This record gives sequence, structure tokens and C-alpha cells, in this order.
Amino acid sequence: MSNDYITDKVYEEQRMPTVKAILASTMGMANRPATKEEDQIFATDIVAADGTRIGCRVRRAKYWENEDWRRQFTIRWDRESGAVTEFEKVVEQGKGDMLFYGFGKDEKSLDIPYWNLLSLDVFRKEIAKHEMMIMIRATSVADDLPPEWGAVDPGDLIPQFYPEVVGIPKPNPNRIKAYLENNNDSTSFLAFYLDAFPKELVIKTSGGFEIEQEEL
Repeated sequence: MSNDYITDKVYEEQRMPTVKAILASTMGMANRPATKEEDQIFATDIVAADGTRIGCRVRRAKYWENEDWRRQFTIRWDRESGAVTEFEKVVEQGKGDMLFYGFGKDEKSLDIPYWNLLSLDVFRKEIAKHEMMIMIRATSVADDLPPEWGAVDPGDLIPQFYPEVVGIPKPNPNRIKAYLENNNDSTSFLAFYLDAFPKELVIKTSGGFEIEQEEL
């Protein structure tokens, strides 16, 4: 486990009381921390009084300061260990109800000035409806890539399709585009743009995101 992961996890855990308070006010009901089992099985960090399961992610202020990153939310995609990931739990197993995704104020403050509460049900339905194109950054020139992609150099973005496609994929302009990024802890995550989804994805928001989303 990398030092970066540990540092980020500590940063997030320190702000969980703030997350709980925001959720209690937003949802109009009490909540509690998820048990270790609930976290591992249901991708859940907080459970509301009505049983709603909520995953939580709090990112550092530097991610908010980047106008591109502030429009994103991320979900863990792969673990080198082979353990079940957040994406598998949420999309393939249908677990989890909401995702709280916020940005901290700075390194010392426990405030979370910007946040979205996202519907995992809408997220799942959109992935199932439109499928997904994952953009992966090439680390080397691959000899087995389809010839229609042309020359691929290290650093170029190449697509991988979900569900997996055999042969040339059918044209689908509505595919949800995600970007694969590797962490320093033998895991990877997918970054999605909020405006790639209908506005029903965002249940509640602090405001300030300046995105345009279509209705379902």
C-alpha cells in the first residue's frame, strides 16, 4: 500500500464527520458509519436511517482548482490483487445507492465547500443503456492493436470497450466515455465527466460546478 494512498485515506477519514453532517442535513435524517462488512460488500461508507447506502469520496482542494478535474468523479476499476472493485460492486452487482463526491477546502480545514450527491442507480442505467468506452494511455507501441486505429505511440489514448467487444465495435455516439488512470498502489480508477450523464445523476449539490446536463 503506497504512502500516497495512506495519506489520501487519512485526509478523507478526517473529513467524514463533515460528510455525515452534510448528508444528514441534505437527506433530512440521521446516518451512521458503515461497518467493515458493509464497506467490503456494498461499496458503502455511510448508511442513512432509511437504509440508503452511500459511498463517499473527498478529494483535495488541488483537484477542485483544476477546472477539468472538478467536473469529474472517479470509481475504482481494477486491483492487481484481483479483489472485487468498486466498479464491479456498483455496476455489475448493483450495490450501493448514492455516491457523495466532495472537494476539501485545504490541507488543514475540515470543510468540504463543493460536493455532489450522485445517484448510482442513474449511473448504472446509463452504463447499461449506452455501454462504455474506456480511454487508456498507451505505455508502449502495441503490435496487436486493430489496424483501423493506425499508428499508436506511447502516451496516446486508445479505446477499450465495456462490455468487451470482439472485432470492430459498432458505431455508438452515445457511449459513456471514461478515462483510465493508474494509482501508485497497484490499483486503477475510471474518471467520468458529470456532463456525460443526464442531470438526474446529481441528486443534490453544493453548487459551483458550472456543468450542463441533459434531462433523461
